[in-house]
Amino acid sequence: MSRFTFEDIARYASGDMDSDELAAFEAALATDEDLQKKLALHQEVHSTLQLRFAPNEKLQAFQQTLRQLNGEYFAQARPATSPAPVKRIRLAAITTAAAAVVALLIWRPWQGGDLYTRYASVEMIANIERGNTTDSLLTEATTYFNNKDYSNAARLLKTITDSIPGNSFAQFYYALSLTQTNQQPLARPVLLRLYNGTSIFKYDAAFHMALTYVSEKNNTEAKTWLGKIPPEATIYAKAQALLKEL
Repeated sequence: MSRFTFEDIARYASGDMDSDELAAFEAALATDEDLQKKLALHQEVHSTLQLRFAPNEKLQAFQQTLRQLNGEYFAQARPATSPAPVKRIRLAAITTAAAAVVALLIWRPWQGGDLYTRYASVEMIANIERGNTTDSLLTEATTYFNNKDYSNAARLLKTITDSIPGNSFAQFYYALSLTQTNQQPLARPVLLRLYNGTSIFKYDAAFHMALTYVSEKNNTEAKTWLGKIPPEATIYAKAQALLKEL
């Protein structure tokens, strides 16, 4: 498995890597067939979204969600700046959407393992900006999480959520780290807050809340939570696939 995340692929495709990162990525790309396929898929999805994401009300709502998440994540790390041009925001929206679609396409529910393991497996993708203490913690937490060292990931993410309670990104992956270490009772209040909120993790939180009950063989509660996910949610197809297996 490549050490590069979906976010790395998106950053490479959009020219956002520094020289050292670029050299390392291209060195891996020359021999890593899996990475080559993921990059090709990202580029295909990105091109398709550029054609389909004409400015409209839905796109404007999506852009607002991205700005909201950006504000949550960097609220205490950035000075106030003027709004980015619409074209730049649109490109960011397309890049983010492409990364999400690629992650969904690469997810394979038919791979081996029990029901919970197959559906709970996710990769942590952090939008890191260097030089900030929170960013350093997130970088380390991302490494732990993607290497399945969920205990250490939870420890670092808890530090972030304690210092920045409104960071929904850290809250979400903190909850997932807890569920992966069989601490469902601790994860549920975090997931519930996310579901009751307005961040982009609202319906992902509902999906993973359902998985906490799947892990306990409580299919009734799992189905209840899966039923809260609307068709327009990105996680809807995955939720419906799980629902059919319960």
